[in-house]
Amino acid sequence: MATGLILGGISAATSVVGGIKKHSDAKKAGRAQADMDAASLANYKLELGESISRTRQQQSITEGQTNANIGASGFAAGSSLDRYMSQMQQDHASDISWMETSGASMENIMAKESSAKQRNIKSQGSDALFSGFSGAIAPAGRAYESYKKYGWGGK
Repeated sequence: MATGLILGGISAATSVVGGIKKHSDAKKAGRAQADMDAASLANYKLELGESISRTRQQQSITEGQTNANIGASGFAAGSSLDRYMSQMQQDHASDISWMETSGASMENIMAKESSAKQRNIKSQGSDALFSGFSGAIAPAGRAYESYKKYGWGGK
């Protein structure tokens, strides 16, 4: 009957429209996720930069105080105190280097995580679109069979 044709057509159209909507929603979610990830990465970079700056400032104060203490001690230049100061500066430089390397590594990890999340969202959207079209096949087939059997007007 014509009812089967109409219901099959409606069901097929609903499935396709639903798939297209889910695909569109997934694209929007992917863009939103990318924006959030970019903001998180930018915030992390700012925090890391501030942390490095504060660490350098504290190290500079410590080195200045140590230098003043060495000068006030009356020991001659080239003494073990000078070697201590030199070692402290090397340790401080090593600490900053580690912070920068660690920060760069974390930025890389964050970027890869963001990319993986976006691929997953995109895949879900593509799956929904494919599902919508494939879900339309059976109802469209039933509608066609109804048309072949009954035509447009029914029998």
